[in-house]
Amino acid sequence: MPALSAPRPDPAPAAPPVARRAGKPPAGIPWAYRLAVTLRVLAATLGGYALVYACTGALARWLPLSRNEATLTATLLSFPLYCAVIVWVFSVSSAGRAWLGLGVALAAALGLGWLGAAR
Repeated sequence: MPALSAPRPDPAPAAPPVARRAGKPPAGIPWAYRLAVTLRVLAATLGGYALVYACTGALARWLPLSRNEATLTATLLSFPLYCAVIVWVFSVSSAGRAWLGLGVALAAALGLGWLGAAR
């Protein structure tokens, strides 16, 4: 029979969380970083929405389907496109590049949508 060992002591309790004031941000995060994150969030939400909206319209005009099917297909494809745009905005090296890329892509999507209207 194996020898019985002494019971293990309970692990030390975790330290209580540090209380902060509700309106005061943590001291270690610089304002430039906060601004960059805010600009990326705005680029992902507002710029991404505008880009996906333009791409959906252009795709609905260019798909060789009936009007209803083209609209439905373009709308269904807009959801993964919006997710991809959000991931892309946070993966580029700066918020400026994200806004520049969104602007170029938005101009291209609007141009394709305008050309599709002329068909």
